[in-house]
Amino acid sequence: MYSSRDRYRRSALASTKFTFRRPNVTVYRCLPERGAKPEAGDALIVIEVSSPSTAAEDLLDKKVQYARAGIPLYLVVALDTKYDIEEVREFRLDAHAAEYRLHRLHRDGFVQLEHVVLGEISFADLVR
Repeated sequence: MYSSRDRYRRSALASTKFTFRRPNVTVYRCLPERGAKPEAGDALIVIEVSSPSTAAEDLLDKKVQYARAGIPLYLVVALDTKYDIEEVREFRLDAHAAEYRLHRLHRDGFVQLEHVVLGEISFADLVR
């Protein structure tokens, strides 16, 4: 059950729009109205592909903005200097604190998700 504070916060987040920040990949919840345009509050997962030159922005600025929008899962695909996948960082939203907590570092060649969506995908399949 949501408190009145949580309901207010969720309604404010639902109307939040992405500004100039555009994630590399966004997974949205299904919207009830056909043809409706999703907003930031409809996003379930955002994914950023982070190279050494964009790591600071992806792990600081964008992480804060996506958390404030209430997006439950944030994945950062970290590339090495050869642009191969080094690791995938899985951040889960601590809704009470409105910030992400690092949940897991995926380094074994697979991303295994158990939150928001369930499944496994290999690094090789991510780069096809």
